[in-house]
Amino acid sequence: MRKGFDPIYKNARQVTDIRNMLYSGLGLFADNPLFLEKNKDTKAFDTVTYKEYVKEVEYLGTALMKLGLKGANLSVTGENRYRWAVGYMAIVAGVGTVVPIDKLLPIHEIMNIVNRVEPQAIIYSGKKSDEMKEVAQKTDAVKYFIGMDLDPSEADERFLSYDAVIAMGKEEMEKGNRDFLDATVDPEAITILLFTSATTSKSKAAKLSQRNLVSNVMSATTVIYMDSNDRFLSLLPLHHTFESTCGFLVPIYMGASIAYCESLKTIVEDLKASGSTIMLGVPLLFEGMYKKLWKKAEAGGSAKKLRTALKISNFLMKLGIDVRK
Repeated sequence: MRKGFDPIYKNARQVTDIRNMLYSGLGLFADNPLFLEKNKDTKAFDTVTYKEYVKEVEYLGTALMKLGLKGANLSVTGENRYRWAVGYMAIVAGVGTVVPIDKLLPIHEIMNIVNRVEPQAIIYSGKKSDEMKEVAQKTDAVKYFIGMDLDPSEADERFLSYDAVIAMGKEEMEKGNRDFLDATVDPEAITILLFTSATTSKSKAAKLSQRNLVSNVMSATTVIYMDSNDRFLSLLPLHHTFESTCGFLVPIYMGASIAYCESLKTIVEDLKASGSTIMLGVPLLFEGMYKKLWKKAEAGGSAKKLRTALKISNFLMKLGIDVRK
């Protein structure tokens, strides 16, 4: 907790739904960096500002409506990345109901979800291409498969390129199409369907309204202080409510930024390179990092110094002196 911390929820910016949260933040954080994603060629983090993100969301939302998907169930699947965030936001901010699909699900579990909710479109990453081709063979319910990494030259009437869809939305908006810009959202309507992990039986769907999520987003600020200077390292799966709420919607609400971790093997490297100040995790993740840290300290001969420093730090904390950093 930072010095002088006062739970800002007392004076929090009140938002009624995710769309309202997105656009109310635009006037506050327009030029702030919002997303950082590692460039495949340079390995450096490329930055997207808040206003650039909103504009791409508008392009995609407009295109999805042009494709006749207003009010439909739509899915997003793939690794944590910027285009996942664009897809999710475009859907919930005016198009329809989002159904995130776990990137690790086998084809029979994907089909279980598809058969139950019948998404009319699935936005997917290149790593899910084989599964999407199989889904397309097994059902006609999905009208469009929008490939985040699909080359426009490889697209057809059913498999669309994300880049081409964004271009379509941009062209429509330049011609005056305001379908997405003028869309409204019912805060109480069920617009998020999240499927639990199928540990003992078939996965179950949790139905959430946008008011459910934004109330959690606003109240999250009573737990930890954060502001526009903070940066989240996104590592946990985005289809989970914990990461999608606290590691995605909360930073957008606060005007903070989100850096996407490349893999579990690059956590430390990506923390340093991105300048992240906050990382969400689960006990197993932090236990693994803790053991690795001590193993490295023992091997390097610094374990004794580290234990001594911890004792001194703990003693000073009792006196109100924080030297942990």
